[in-house]
Amino acid sequence: MTFETGIFLFVVAVSFVSCLAILISTLRTGSPPMPSGENLRREALQMLESEAIPNGAIYDLGSGWGGLARALAARYPDRQVIGVEASLLPYLVSRTVSAFVGPKNLRFVYKDVRRASVKDAGLLLCYLSGDTLKRIAPALEDGLPAKALILSITFAWPGRKPAETRRVRDMFRSPIYLYRGHETTVAA
Repeated sequence: MTFETGIFLFVVAVSFVSCLAILISTLRTGSPPMPSGENLRREALQMLESEAIPNGAIYDLGSGWGGLARALAARYPDRQVIGVEASLLPYLVSRTVSAFVGPKNLRFVYKDVRRASVKDAGLLLCYLSGDTLKRIAPALEDGLPAKALILSITFAWPGRKPAETRRVRDMFRSPIYLYRGHETTVAA
């Protein structure tokens, strides 16, 4: 076997294993690790500009490849930003990139978002599928501080009425929903 053939087979094998790992984690969690585009990150940060984020950490649940968590950490250097990801490959990429380029107030944890503790959150950001949100919202609501903000991308937070909704200038005109504390809870 030639060197080129060996390299080719190695690349094919790594690609196959990577795709299989992402497929398995998507089936397990119900949410694929979707990268946030530049327009989405920009719109999310602009939406937060006029908000007084309560004291506490910033959580990015379903942080995927880490782009939005890195943008939040750069924008809020005085806050701890925690990316929570259950898909191994995106988590490893996020963690590796963060180790080399920072910022220092950012960390990633490999954990199922259903088991994430957000009791110290000032801002909870979610880029998860609608079905996943329906499953995890009740548990997160129990541990979420009353004044914490929620920013949910693409899918509305179940049981709440958004204080503000914006559309991203992307191919899908993705909505971003902002919820301010428990004031936006919809009566059952």
